[in-house]
Amino acid sequence: MTLFLSAAGDCLCPSNQTGGLCQEGYYCPTGSYEPLPCPEGMYCNETGLSLPAGDCDPGYYCSSAAIRADPQDITTGGLCPEGRYCGKYVTKKYN
Repeated sequence: MTLFLSAAGDCLCPSNQTGGLCQEGYYCPTGSYEPLPCPEGMYCNETGLSLPAGDCDPGYYCSSAAIRADPQDITTGGLCPEGRYCGKYVTKKYN
């Protein structure tokens, strides 16, 4: 297996899975060998991140591997349903 440093130089990712870069929706902590999905309540919008980019926007819920602060795809998150409160770190649309 060939290993490469990410663009940020913080992650050794298997080239056969990611081309040597941690992809959008994932981050690679310093020294990790595998990308991790962006945690619930946060987003990872670039390749090669060593930490999540930030918190998801209020009014949206974010599940794992979100690539936007305001996810729209229902799989990684979406707009908070009417009548519900979706503040910081909300991970499910029914909170």
